[in-house]
Order: sequence, then structure tokens, then C-alpha cells
Amino acid sequence: MKISQLQLAFFYDVNTPIDFDGLSYFARLGIKNIYDRNLTNNQMLGIVPKDAPPEIPRLQLSSEDNKIRMLSTLQRSDLFVDRLFEEDQTNLDSFTKIFDSFINVHAQLNKQPVRIGLVAYKTEYDDYPGVTIAKKYLNLVNIGGLDNLADANVMFNKRFEMNGQTFNCHLIHMAGFDQDKQKHLLLRQVDVSTDESRNFAASYTPDILKKAFLTKVAEF
Repeated sequence: MKISQLQLAFFYDVNTPIDFDGLSYFARLGIKNIYDRNLTNNQMLGIVPKDAPPEIPRLQLSSEDNKIRMLSTLQRSDLFVDRLFEEDQTNLDSFTKIFDSFINVHAQLNKQPVRIGLVAYKTEYDDYPGVTIAKKYLNLVNIGGLDNLADANVMFNKRFEMNGQTFNCHLIHMAGFDQDKQKHLLLRQVDVSTDESRNFAASYTPDILKKAFLTKVAEF
């Protein structure tokens, strides 16, 4: 399977402030240095009132080709990196460099995330992805066989330890569709995240999280 998209998610304590102007500046600088892409501000709402709900985006950035996007609220910041047109799959080396960059950005802004998640979306072409998922992961007797099976999705979490640190590994197997090539896809989401009950800064090391993520992406 090929990696079609990578995602970086920083989760925040909403009670501590964040400098979105600083986040925007350093994020764009990091993206430019690593991906040679310029991000522009796509904030559609203008100035967001201070009393707006925390899930309302305070920052929206994207590259001209929309292959790299960033969305930030008071609760979290997400960076999405799609496979670039000239790539066979998304570049893991560049992604881990931008992860290091964003770790440094948050340290500079004195905004430590409480939890971090790293996500890879892996795909391969499959004319009948639901059938493939059912055959591999489901009890066909319980679902009454494959006749008239319209779709199948499987999701589960496997906790694991690495270097004494505990991580979640959410795995999702689902059907997808490639709009560009008009083909059905088998999609696998590999989501490695720190424990939501443990503060990231106090319990985790960025390099170990990165290692845990790369291990699971290679494994699945």
C-alpha cells in the first residue's frame, strides 16, 4: 500500500493562550524550508470574536495546490500533507522533519501540547474493497456471507509500549474512491497517538513518538 496522506495533530489545553500569529509565521517558514511550498491564509471568517466556541478555526493555511493544509483552533492544530503530484507516495522523511519543526515551534511559543497524534493514510486500488475487508477481518457466518454486501469498515485500537512510553494505535480499514482516476480504493488509516490521560510534555519524548509512528506505518 502507498501512503496517500499524512497528518500531524497537536491537542491543546484550551485554558492556556496560543499566539496564532506566531504559529502561522513559524509554520509557513517550516513548510517553505522543507517542502518548498508557500502557505497562504484562507481564514474566511475574518477576526474571530474572543468568546467564539473553541472549535471554531482561528487559523487556516493552505498551499496553492491544496496539497498541504493547516487548520488550528483553541483545541488543536492539524497539518495535512497529501501525496504531491510528482510523488509515488507522501514523503515520510519530509514529514518527520516537519514534525521536528513543529515541536520546536510550540516550544518557541511556550505552548506545550497535551497530546500528539500522527496519522498515515495508506491506499491501494481494489475493485471490491468492502469484500476484501470482510474476508480478512469479519466472521462471514455472522454477516450472512458476501452476497449483497454494500460496504464494510473495521476500526480497533491496539495499545503498545516503546521505550517505556505507552501509545495508542488506532487502525481503520475502509473503502474509498480516487476521484482523479475514478477507481475504488482500499484505505487503511494508521493513527499513533499519546495517551489522552497523560500530559505529553511530562510523559513523552518526541523522538520516541516519531519512532513509534514510523514502526507502525511500516508494520501495517
